[in-house]
Amino acid sequence: MRIGVLRTQVPFVTGGAERHAANLVAALNQRGHEAVEITLPFKWYPGQTLADHIHAAKLIDISEVEAVPVDLAIGLKFPAWLARHLNKVFWVIHQHRQAYDMWEAGNSDLLDDPQGEALRALIHEEDRTAFGESPHPVYANSGNVAGRLERYLGVQSIPLYHPPPNADVLRQGALVIISSRPDVSMLRNGWN
Repeated sequence: MRIGVLRTQVPFVTGGAERHAANLVAALNQRGHEAVEITLPFKWYPGQTLADHIHAAKLIDISEVEAVPVDLAIGLKFPAWLARHLNKVFWVIHQHRQAYDMWEAGNSDLLDDPQGEALRALIHEEDRTAFGESPHPVYANSGNVAGRLERYLGVQSIPLYHPPPNADVLRQGALVIISSRPDVSMLRNGWN
C-alpha cells in the first residue's frame, strides 16, 4: 500500500511531531508498505498568511503521484491534513491550538489579529469538515488531544499512543510495590 503521511513543517524547526511522523513512516515501511512524509511549509502569522496557508493546503491533491495512486493519507497536523485525498485517516498530534485552548486561555496570537475571530471560526469549520468527511475513526495521539477534540469540536476520537523513542530496547523491569502501610510488605528493586 502507498501511504502519504501529512504534516506541516515550520522551516528550521524539528521536534516531537517530526519524530512522530518519521517513526510512523519507518514503521509502515518495515511492515511492507511504501510510505513517505508529505510536508507543507506552515506560517501562521499574520492572519492573512494563515488564511492563505489553509487555502493552499486545500488545493493540494495527493491522490496520486506520477500517475500512481496513493492508497491512503494519514493526517497528523493542521493544515496539512486539509490536502485532498478520498481515503484519509486522521491521527491528530494537535490542532492549531491558537484557535482552541490557547484562545480560551487568553494567550492566542489570534486575539491580537483584527480578523482573529473569523480566522478561529474558519479553523474550526475546516477541522470539523475534514474530520466529518473521513470514513475512518479519528485518532488522537493522547487522551489530552482527544479531550480537546471532544470539547471544542464535539469530535469523538480514539487515543492512540505512539511508541516512545527506543521502544524496541525497553524491557519490563521487576515488580515494585510500595506502600506506606506497615502491614504490607515492601519490595523495591527486589529488596524486602
